[in-house]
Formats: sequence, structure tokens, C-alpha cells
Amino acid sequence: MALSMLIRRSAGSRHVWSWRRGRRGATGEFGSGLPLPLHWPVFGLVSYQAYQVRIYRNLLANEEVTVKAPAGSKSYAELPDGSKVWLNAGSSLTYSYDVSKKERTVDLSGEGFFEVYHDEKTPFTVSSSSLNVRVLGTKFNFRDYPEDLLAEVTLTQGKIALRNQAGEELIMSPDESVTFDKETGTMTRGRSGYQVNEWVSGNLVFDEAPLLEIVRRLERAYSVKINISSPELFGLRFYGAFNSSRQDISEVLQSLSATGKFRYSKERNVITLY
Repeated sequence: MALSMLIRRSAGSRHVWSWRRGRRGATGEFGSGLPLPLHWPVFGLVSYQAYQVRIYRNLLANEEVTVKAPAGSKSYAELPDGSKVWLNAGSSLTYSYDVSKKERTVDLSGEGFFEVYHDEKTPFTVSSSSLNVRVLGTKFNFRDYPEDLLAEVTLTQGKIALRNQAGEELIMSPDESVTFDKETGTMTRGRSGYQVNEWVSGNLVFDEAPLLEIVRRLERAYSVKINISSPELFGLRFYGAFNSSRQDISEVLQSLSATGKFRYSKERNVITLY
């Protein structure tokens, strides 16, 4: 039997929680813009005012679970082994609960910051469409949105093995970042120039970032559509630090456009840069 639950706050349709279960598994979503703690094997839904809504049900063995953070929101999940995952806007995480397995495996689409519970006997693997990260216990950020040309993994603590779909493997050390070019298949090492999990607190840090990358991050953070009307703008790069929890999209665009590099117009939920 398929079960469903929908809780709507009086603050309008922007704050919507939903949980659905079908034959193939369960899916959790929220649109409040604040973390949603999910505790397994027993599900607990906690609202953005930090009170418990309902203990939903026990997670069945081998049942596939997907946690989603839609555009304009973020999510938090605590996995059955005690590992913690923060999902950025426009991301999803899929896994199943099976205590008999020799490995802990999750699938990621988008961006997540992981704090993996240390277990030498049971490796933890995160897979995306481009890369696989294998760890025992560590903290790292993994970003691989399907629409992006680049995927990136940044390690903050411990050690991980990073492998692309061609089988090439790199061992990463703390504060090291690896960027994967999806078109060429090359992996490039670098050093992390800022705190990679800044986005967990709503911070948007741009360190000489291309305008296209900035546009995509703003679209996810604020759930808006941004068009770049002039091809000349694609070569622009910007520095800046903002917070999506305290600043709206207009404040961010006003600061960036104050450089004189572009102008913008806004009509409802669509923004055009020119």
C-alpha cells in the first residue's frame, strides 16, 4: 500500500514538506530552505521550527530511499551507519538499508558534504554519473550536477580514493581538491582555497568563478531562472561572498552588477543578464 503525508505551514506554499512511499521505495522532499534531519532506521521528520512532526515508520531491509533537496532549499540526512550528509539545492541522495552488506554505498546527484562514520570493515562509497569516492571514515565535499561540465571532490579530513569511469584512480589528502572534466575525462589536482562546506550555512563563495558557474549556483540557491543574453558575458569571472539565508537574489545581483560588467532585468521568477 502506498502511503503519503503532506504538511503545509501557513506561511504560504513556499514552506511545504512531503513524504511519499511507493512500491520501489521512499522519497523525502522539503521546500523550507532549512535542513531536514532524517534519522534511520526509524524515520523522524523535524520541521524548520525544530519540533518533531511524526515518527513515520521503520525502514525495511533492502528498501531504496531517496532524499531530495529541491532548488531553493537544503537537506540533511543521518544514515543508518551514523554517517551524516548535507545536500545542497537541486541534489538527491539514494541508498538502501541492509546490515548484511559488506559495503556502504550511496548514489549522489548534485552536491553533498559527507561526514562518514569510521568503520574499517565496511568501506563507504559515493557514486555519481562521473566519479566514485571510496572511504573508511572521513569528511569531504562531492559536487557533480548532471548539467555541469565539471565535477569536483574536496577532502577536508582523512584520506579517500577517487576513481573516474575510465578506471583512473587518485589518492587524496586533506585540503586537496580534484576537478574532473566530463568532456575530456581528465582529473586535475589542486588545493582548496576556501571552506568547501560554506554552502551548508547558506554561504555562496565565488573565487574568480566564471559567470556561468555563478548563474547555476544562484539558480539552485534561490530557485530562479537566469538567462545570459549576451555571449560576451560568458568570459567574465567574479569574486564575492554572499549568504542566501540573509540576502535575497536582488542584493546579490546588485553587488555583482555594480562592477559595471553587466546589467540585469527581472520579471517574476526569470532574470536576464545583458
